[in-house]
Amino acid sequence: FFTNSFLLPRKNIRLIIDAIKILLDKGLNVHLTIGGDGPMNETLREYVKFLGLESKIHFTGKLWRDEVKTEIDNSHAFVLASQYETFGVVLIESLACGRPVVCTDSGGPRDFVHKEQGVIVKEHEPEAMAKGMEHVIQNYNSYNQKELITYCRENFNEHKIASEMMEMYHNVLSKRVIYS
Repeated sequence: FFTNSFLLPRKNIRLIIDAIKILLDKGLNVHLTIGGDGPMNETLREYVKFLGLESKIHFTGKLWRDEVKTEIDNSHAFVLASQYETFGVVLIESLACGRPVVCTDSGGPRDFVHKEQGVIVKEHEPEAMAKGMEHVIQNYNSYNQKELITYCRENFNEHKIASEMMEMYHNVLSKRVIYS
């Protein structure tokens, strides 16, 4: 699994770490790469060390765009545990690379993550996150990389997004009342 974010409390990286621990305790051979930097960096590193998971959880530090792409390509799935997300660009980036996602029910992902793209975990609890991650592991071969990539190209390409924004602005402006 791979996750990438600014390491803030609301990104809830500890939830992912706890889920990894649960999966390892069940005997699953899982690894987690954590990309990003921020105020929680040292606390999270110390927590991983406290759990004795240094061989299973790797921190990369801040990543540039091409490095994020490389990490996604080197993973089987992406995981995001945010308490809230307005959208979740990193989820789209992962899907565009053909990787299924596991994310918490944090708002924005509800609009585009469906069972064909991965799992939305309703409860922000380690057991629920571990269950979502295990579902992706057990059903990994049912996620078609080409279909994930196509889904992104069809729904999140520059022309489609620009057209939808123009339509929204047109609708708002056409309903505007002019006072004189």
